[in-house]
Formats: sequence, C-alpha cells, structure tokens
Amino acid sequence: MAATVLLGLAVGGCSDDNAGSQGKSASGKASVATITFDNGEILSAEVLCHLEPQVAAGQEILYTATSLTSPYFDLTVFGDNSAFTGSSVSWNETRDFKVYQGIWTSRGVPGQSAFTSTLDGNTIKGSGTFVRGDDESGKEGETRQGEVVANCAE
Repeated sequence: MAATVLLGLAVGGCSDDNAGSQGKSASGKASVATITFDNGEILSAEVLCHLEPQVAAGQEILYTATSLTSPYFDLTVFGDNSAFTGSSVSWNETRDFKVYQGIWTSRGVPGQSAFTSTLDGNTIKGSGTFVRGDDESGKEGETRQGEVVANCAE
C-alpha cells in the first residue's frame, strides 16, 4: 500500500520529459479534491494538478491531482503506454507513516466496479469502488462506492 502511494506521489510530482515544454498545470490553494462515499462521508485535500499528458518515470500519465502533505491524495490516470493503465485513486492520512488514521484505494478491488475518471476543462471527476487499508478504524478490507471531484485552479 505505502509503495503505491509513494509511487503515485513520485510520478505525480515529476515534470514532463519534454524539456522546455509547459503543459497545462494548475496549483494553489484553490485546487481541491474530494472523495464522497455513498454513506455521505467526505474526505478533502488541497492538490496540485497537471492536466495534460506527460511522461514521468517512464510512464504515460494523461492527468493527475496530487497532494504533497497529509492527507496524501493521489488521482492519476495512466495512458495505454504505461504499466498501470487506467485511473487510480489513493487516500492516506497519517501522523508518521507508521500509524495511519485512514487509508483508501481504488486499486485491487476484485469483483467490484473499476474506478473510472474523466477530465472536463479543469475538473476531474470519477467514481468506483474503494477498499479500506490497515488503519485506525480496524475495518481493513471494507469496500465503499465513492465519487471523486478534483477542482483544479487555472
């Protein structure tokens, strides 16, 4: 789980391999991502967005929204020329990377709906099944349906 988050953070924070190329990116306090679960619970984090295709760490990334502080949120959409094709979301709230207050991921939920997302202007929207990781709740493996919206500042 932690390796997935760190990979997401590393990939999300990388720049375009095309030197001198400035993709459409958005950052700042106005960029916010939320996960809204089917039970009404809402998780929210400030994010940095990169909304145009890029290659980072050898992987094709179509667009991404990533936070840099706890809670660690990462929504990355990998292209067909990537080892991780498709959309993925992770949420990790931690004090010290040893004790997790909350962990949710959209990857690896057998038999459940895959997480899918779309980009419309500066807004990323997606939905699918999330699974809880080993956190303070003691409910590891719990699944929930959820929707994600990342409103990226221009």
